[in-house]
Amino acid sequence: MQVIYHIRAHCTDQDALHGSLVKNKAALVQNQVGLPHPRKYRNAIRENLQAIARGERPDMFGEELLSDILGDSDAKRMILTNANFIYVPDQIFEGGDFYSLVVEKLQAFGTLFHGHDIELSICMRDPGTFIPAAYGQYHGRSFKRFMAGATPALVQWSGLIHRIRTVLPRAKITAWCN
Repeated sequence: MQVIYHIRAHCTDQDALHGSLVKNKAALVQNQVGLPHPRKYRNAIRENLQAIARGERPDMFGEELLSDILGDSDAKRMILTNANFIYVPDQIFEGGDFYSLVVEKLQAFGTLFHGHDIELSICMRDPGTFIPAAYGQYHGRSFKRFMAGATPALVQWSGLIHRIRTVLPRAKITAWCN
């Protein structure tokens, strides 16, 4: 199974890719591409990732998780989307690093879908417009607290892509800027 996960960054895409996929779901199904509703997988994936983070065995992984998500579909590919996969908006710079938990989450994601082809897609945006837009969604704290010690001038998407490549070296990564 090819598992494609669109983990767009915050303040990018505004779910436009997901909306386009939903509009074209019939064509996707004809081509054996599963596009499950987010309710079918977001909680299940999150709960199993959290179990792995706690050092516990996930309730479901591999074929069992795929079956739970896709049901009786004959899909050969599955597309998932989740803007909050790598972080909720108020933790973008937690620990002073840009999306610092991505490595931990993707290691666990790789465990959940071990033996399957994982592809990641990520929509990005110029850090000069990304940071103010993300801060605009961050309510109740100062800009200094939002940045958590990160230096705006040093924020680069290439570092995030490098960390993704390090943890999932065989995964295909598609990145674009909107």
